[in-house]
Amino acid sequence: MSRKLKSVSVGFEGNYKIKGETKMIKKTEEFLQKQDEILVAAFDLFRRFGIKRVKMTDIAQVAEMSRSTLYRYFKNKRDIMELILERQREYGLEFLEYIKDDSVSLSEKFQEMLRMKFEMVKSWGDLLIQEVMKDADYSRQLHSLQAEMSEEFIEFLRREQEKGNINSEFDAEFIYMYLLKQEYLIMDKTMQGHYPDLASLIVAVLDISLNGVRRR
Repeated sequence: MSRKLKSVSVGFEGNYKIKGETKMIKKTEEFLQKQDEILVAAFDLFRRFGIKRVKMTDIAQVAEMSRSTLYRYFKNKRDIMELILERQREYGLEFLEYIKDDSVSLSEKFQEMLRMKFEMVKSWGDLLIQEVMKDADYSRQLHSLQAEMSEEFIEFLRREQEKGNINSEFDAEFIYMYLLKQEYLIMDKTMQGHYPDLASLIVAVLDISLNGVRRR
């Protein structure tokens, strides 16, 4: 069975390797665990109400801690949001490692890419994405992530072309953009109505893209 990446919506969970004495490791891991719990609480509020409307008091309440305790972990909302974006980057890097795994089929890698894109849009929501894009610092951080992901994935496509796994008659950048456009089909409610779940729809969309509609 091929390995599966975590969902974007739970991408704040991290595995940390920290050097030092045992007591210090325990304290640091507890700090990071509590920090991640705050990120999950804040993210849920941000996507539902937007960053501007949410106050640190709201985050503390959802995270079930006092406001003063919250400030021990984060200076302000910007501090929280920047770490949320960094967690998103870590998830993206995990995906880039995933596509290097030769035991995973090409089709499965494409499926994972589309699932990841779909779940990010779905879990973040229009309101949060709009606020992030309007903020110069947030949008710069997000665009940097997108550029890094795009560049690495295009290089992956070129390597697969060199191996003979992908038709080299098509430009790798064109193939990448074509795959991204499949996201619109997957998000279409009418298309979703033809299949019992998201995974089945993604498989069908990619099957047509990769193999065409002619009888095999």
